[in-house]
Amino acid sequence: MEKIDYCYHTHTTRCGHAYGSEEEYIQVAINNGLKVIGFTDHVFLPGISQPGMRGDYSLLDDYVNTIKGLKEKYKDQIEILVGFEAEYLEQFVPYYKELLDSKKIDYLILGQHNYVKDNKIIWYNANGENNEFLHLYITHIIEGMKTGLFSYIAHPDFFTHGLYEWSDEASQAARRLCEASIKYDVPLEFNLGGFRYPYNDNPNRKAKLRYPNMDFWKIVSEYPDVKVFIGPDAHKPETVSIDYEIEYALSKVKEFNLNLQTRIKNH
Repeated sequence: MEKIDYCYHTHTTRCGHAYGSEEEYIQVAINNGLKVIGFTDHVFLPGISQPGMRGDYSLLDDYVNTIKGLKEKYKDQIEILVGFEAEYLEQFVPYYKELLDSKKIDYLILGQHNYVKDNKIIWYNANGENNEFLHLYITHIIEGMKTGLFSYIAHPDFFTHGLYEWSDEASQAARRLCEASIKYDVPLEFNLGGFRYPYNDNPNRKAKLRYPNMDFWKIVSEYPDVKVFIGPDAHKPETVSIDYEIEYALSKVKEFNLNLQTRIKNH
């Protein structure tokens, strides 16, 4: 079976919603023939408390040192990178730059889940039917692309998780994202984490869309210069490389003739 040999989207228990030790993730990666595993826990933000979503800023050194220690231990078996999945938040851009410039971390991926306004955390997909939030989501991602800090965009179709049906506005949003991806040379991620969300089992409530969303990826297929990574979005060791998920992703890459990449450029 055709596979990929990398996982650049991996979380740790520090975020409050992932399970297993870093070493367990690494061992699963080795056993599945991966050549690279990158850890990208939700970035710890100074002054921001978000239990259950991201760890406290005080965990930064333990996170970095733990993974760098394992990087040395397993250096003859697999390449191990340390990074973060981070939102574009203008006030934290200098902090992100410092993390990269100091070589404390190897890379960042941009996962735009929420933004901060008046010290309140606002989730985009909780307001998915509101086109103002859809516009804001895309605008913030493009602003993040412009910084040059991010190796790729995690789950760019995250916004569909707040929609009940695909719309013209969603198509326009997808096209804006594709055009910016080409302009700023920032790849998009075919994210497999959405497979693991529970289905809506309430027959009286209309189900929201899920990602990876094929309406979105059909539009991406119209832009052959958009670079694409497959992202397992691992929150448990076994999800580093699940055969049927990878097989499905590769089948869609082939079906849509997506421009699949193998190595990120920020390390």
